[in-house]
Amino acid sequence: MIEPFSTFSRPLVSLAALAALSVLASGCVSTNAGFEERRFVADAAFLPVNSVVSLYTADQSDTCLQSYDSDPDASHLAWCQSYVLNDLVDRIESNGDPQAIATLQSHIERLQTSLSSPKTDALRGRVVNGWTSAKYEGKRPHVWAVHNGMVGYPLARFAYVVRKKGLSEQNALAASALKMAYDLYNAMEPDFSGGTYRYPVSGLGRPKGDHLPLNMQAAMGLLALHLHLADRSNQATLTRANQIGRFINKAAFYRISNGKRRLVWPIDLVSGPEDTGHAILTMSFITKMHENGLVFSKRRYQELLDNFIENAIGTGTRVNADIVDRGGGKGSNFKDTCHRALIIYRHDSPTFNRCKSAFSA
Repeated sequence: MIEPFSTFSRPLVSLAALAALSVLASGCVSTNAGFEERRFVADAAFLPVNSVVSLYTADQSDTCLQSYDSDPDASHLAWCQSYVLNDLVDRIESNGDPQAIATLQSHIERLQTSLSSPKTDALRGRVVNGWTSAKYEGKRPHVWAVHNGMVGYPLARFAYVVRKKGLSEQNALAASALKMAYDLYNAMEPDFSGGTYRYPVSGLGRPKGDHLPLNMQAAMGLLALHLHLADRSNQATLTRANQIGRFINKAAFYRISNGKRRLVWPIDLVSGPEDTGHAILTMSFITKMHENGLVFSKRRYQELLDNFIENAIGTGTRVNADIVDRGGGKGSNFKDTCHRALIIYRHDSPTFNRCKSAFSA
């Protein structure tokens, strides 16, 4: 039985979160001890992510926003712009790259402008904070959790990097990014019930109340985790990240395919594996949770990673179309996955080195 949607009683942005925004804007960076990001992989074992040539350059960084300007659909922001934002944050975290900071500020301002015009979700019948897409199930403008999560996650991550590295001169920009991330997160709160995000309405390919696909859960999990890293006073976002992590951990199951035991990432927990692009997003969340010591033990993470590399990525010039090798080798070029999956690949040295070789060439 599926529980009814719960009513979210906490303020949309908690008093603690508002205090954190004020602290960032004032130039005072919190140094309280407690939960902090940590790594399980020794630095000596893998080169840092930024040692690979930047996968998006500043000259290319406007492409996704330009696509949205000409075709205002959320897919351009989620499946393109979010990766640009993450790359910019990578460079800021690595060396405080001033060009990356300037570009990120410009992109945040453009995203804020695009959100300033209320977007009506045709299926919900009300305005929802986020960007609509009519390219998927339903074919009517709808604000998807996966899109809010994917864009919000690097914004929250930037606020975390500013706090972690003490980049006080960027506190005002970090406060702006963190507020937008909270707004995108809170917009999806009515859809969370019983430890998982659910379809909010009928007409999206699944009945109202069914679990959203794993990649959508993962996108919101990445956002929740990085909201907590940026604002450690908010324990609710840490609880949410753990809830989603436990849900995904239990959802992964196995079946025998072509004589091999294969991990299956179900689309709707009933049938069908996730395509590799979606599985990369799910595995990225699993990786970040593992790196922070949450839900996924070293042994469990290695099991999931090994299955992901074998069944989704493979060793050819093209990755598989989905996680169980349906139409194997008919997916994207391997090199094209590096910018999306590098946080995963650095935990598997042969695959990481394939990315290095692909770009050094």
